[in-house]
Amino acid sequence: MGRLRTRFFRPATCLIVLVALVGACAWCGLGGLNLLVEAVRLTLVDTPRVNDTGGQFLARLRDGDGPGAFALLTPALQQQVGDPQRLLDWLPVRVVDWRVLRVNSDADSGRVIAAISFDDGSNRQFAVLVAQNADGWRVTDFTDDVRSLSQIAPGG
Repeated sequence: MGRLRTRFFRPATCLIVLVALVGACAWCGLGGLNLLVEAVRLTLVDTPRVNDTGGQFLARLRDGDGPGAFALLTPALQQQVGDPQRLLDWLPVRVVDWRVLRVNSDADSGRVIAAISFDDGSNRQFAVLVAQNADGWRVTDFTDDVRSLSQIAPGG
């Protein structure tokens, strides 16, 4: 067997790369480390929670589960909407399918962009906005480029 000493795996090259990485970390200091930890937390913790909350909301709309979808709204949005049936009635047609296109998140909020298919054959993109509060992750708005659930006339 040959030795594993190619141009890229020479001990000197590895040492130079190691010194460069240590130097970069030292130069960035704890601020750089904090940024790295925050980026990992957003990617591994918050983004999946944002995705899960948005997905649960869309699945409950698809299934016609007004009370379940309503329970995922923030208390302020629940008060604005009024009741679970009004939430379902806000959409002029029934959701039959949805697909997440992208998820964005920051420290305590996020956005799920989804392509939604309706029972009349139409397709539109909606954003499910979520935020973390004392009860966990909740939907703060559900919107497309034309209408927004948070702009519904107060009812109930």
